[in-house]
Amino acid sequence: MEARRSYTAAMGGMDAWGLRVAVLLLAGIGGAALQLQQPALRPGGAYASVPALAVAALTLALLKRPTRWLVLTLALALTLFAAAGLRASSRLAYALPRPCWPPCR
Repeated sequence: MEARRSYTAAMGGMDAWGLRVAVLLLAGIGGAALQLQQPALRPGGAYASVPALAVAALTLALLKRPTRWLVLTLALALTLFAAAGLRASSRLAYALPRPCWPPCR
């Protein structure tokens, strides 16, 4: 008996979505972890310009299909790097003054 052919084409596009989501999550965590490894904070303007770079990368990802996931991964890592840096800068701005010991006169 002869095998019958299917009339429907193979559906593509979602062939490795679980791996892609895992890579995106690891990129986000990696971006924040990279910020935590910095010995000192950069000025706030540097962190404000990084999301602009990520938006430019996302625009590039929309234009070039073969590199879309790579650029999206990079943009997510940059965004979370900047978010962690901005959050650390804002927390540092509200730091308590250093106590002087023995008591200052």
